[in-house]
Amino acid sequence: TQMKSGDVITFDKLPDSALVRASALIGGATPVLPFSMATLWRKVADGSFPAPLRIGLRTTAWRVSEVRAWLQECETATILPQTIRLQAAQAQARMNKMAVSA
Repeated sequence: TQMKSGDVITFDKLPDSALVRASALIGGATPVLPFSMATLWRKVADGSFPAPLRIGLRTTAWRVSEVRAWLQECETATILPQTIRLQAAQAQARMNKMAVSA
């Protein structure tokens, strides 16, 4: 199908071969990723998110196919029991801190 004037391009409508900038992944009316720009770059640095392509001296972008694959992996990943225990301990610590300061 061909784009018409006034059509809104969303991440879901992009072909897998398209490139997308960080601002489109994080910002906008419908962000693709549920975290901040700082977290995006932290995840890239630690290898838990795909590395971008350098398309200019100060410009990087991600292949839509790689971002979609990462999102799919997140949907199908299981939460490890130790992660659940850690989250529960963190929640308990926050509640304890709130009780002490009250």
